Amino acid sequence: MAFLVRNFSRKIYPAQLFRVYHSGAFTDLTITCAGENFKVHTVVVCTQSPFFNTACSGPWKESQNTIVDLAEDDIEVVRRMIEFFYRADYTDFKDEKFTRHAQVFAIAIKYDIEMLSGQSTSIVKRP
Repeated sequence: MAFLVRNFSRKIYPAQLFRVYHSGAFTDLTITCAGENFKVHTVVVCTQSPFFNTACSGPWKESQNTIVDLAEDDIEVVRRMIEFFYRADYTDFKDEKFTRHAQVFAIAIKYDIEMLSGQSTSIVKRP
């Protein structure tokens, strides 16, 4: 029975969580990049990234104004990172796949998102 519950949760939970992200309900943090605002949930983001956890809970401006600006990062890569926070996966790129997945890996390392670095590495290794 526990096996069925685990497998059910792995498939259903990310889908529900991603719907909550898209609804914008209960968001309490904004990630900005290239003029776009991504309304996210600190409980989702900060539990997966020590960087975001520190930014949102330390004596930093981000913890005061609840905005984290990722101005130096590529918008498409940031989108994939946020998608990963909610889905435990991210949408493939249409072009420059190897380079783009390498950029996802780099952002995962930069923001200390261990599961994302593993996911991007496994995608690059696929035949």
